[in-house]
Amino acid sequence: MREVMATTGPDFHKDDLATVAHEYSLKGIQSYDGMGVGAVVSFTKTRTNQSKHFAYAGTNMNLSGFQTKVHAEQNALQQALLDFEDDDLGVRVKMNKMVVAVTGDKDYLTCGHCLQITRSVCDYLGCSPRQVDYIAANHKGEDRDTFEFREEKLDDLLSTTYAEW
Repeated sequence: MREVMATTGPDFHKDDLATVAHEYSLKGIQSYDGMGVGAVVSFTKTRTNQSKHFAYAGTNMNLSGFQTKVHAEQNALQQALLDFEDDDLGVRVKMNKMVVAVTGDKDYLTCGHCLQITRSVCDYLGCSPRQVDYIAANHKGEDRDTFEFREEKLDDLLSTTYAEW
């Protein structure tokens, strides 16, 4: 299993997801701008009357000499998709939240490329982007021990996919 968190109880609280996202932001490779990005995506798998919540994390890799980068959001989504087994057929999988944190004091909103990929994963899973919370978590406070959140619905950030055109 690639998940960083799992529970049969209620879905994860944004503070817990933000803490993991922040930990992953410190693990990123930032050759260009020095900004580490960590992302955590939570999902619910439902089979008959049983639900289980999973969270997957990723970090960015901005390598000098490479034109393309691996974004934290894409990395987290890839971990999740790799973990969904063939026996998950018949299981309803729903994306719940994407929480993104960065190193430093910058406010952060995911790029359009990652929004498009996230929306396409929703389409693939058959879940509605209107029900997915996008949460930017920025460290605040003198000791940087609290988070300030900016919350949006995925659907409000990117209204259509290429497939809908």
